[in-house]
Amino acid sequence: MIEFLNNAFTFPTIFYTGLLALVVLYWLISMFGLGGFDAVETDMEVDNTNGLAGWLSRFRLDGIPLTLSLSLVVFVAWILCFYMVEFFLNTMAKEIDNELVQIALGFWLLILSPALALPIVITLLSPLRPFFKKLRKETRGASANDFIGRTATIRSGKVNQLHGTVELSDGGAGLILQVRAEEPNDYKAGDKVLLKEYLAESHTYRLEAL
Repeated sequence: MIEFLNNAFTFPTIFYTGLLALVVLYWLISMFGLGGFDAVETDMEVDNTNGLAGWLSRFRLDGIPLTLSLSLVVFVAWILCFYMVEFFLNTMAKEIDNELVQIALGFWLLILSPALALPIVITLLSPLRPFFKKLRKETRGASANDFIGRTATIRSGKVNQLHGTVELSDGGAGLILQVRAEEPNDYKAGDKVLLKEYLAESHTYRLEAL
């Protein structure tokens, strides 16, 4: 037990011990509902391939809640650092009686631990991306872009640039959506059409004949 505490609370492991303590505290607070945590909402949905979302995509962690990814990286890095201190740094300390060298080796382990932890976390979490994607969709509900490519039935007598509605089957009572189309056209009530594009500025859809 004493040896375990020595390894956990000495450099460089103490750095990850502190981070791990924060991670555990965070999840305990979330578990008891004090932090308002939602595993789905923590996912970073940023349309920026050069920013954080781009890095998450590069590491195949896009779609995974960011807090879960970081928590696992910290946990695995702590385990790796702990055992590298146990089996490598402590052994080297007995052979190299130089404090500066030992500190330098400790810094290398500090950097190496997350570098080794990341591919392990990627391997563990990558298969869960479809699950989190489905969970996020169920939690937030369908977005306007989710209906693009779906088939709908025209309800209004005509469809033009100012007016038009369609009914979309959603497995329930159905959805009534506003649609627009260039004139002249032959659209009439009862026609089956394809929702081609969502126009965010007018909250309407462009149509395409089947």
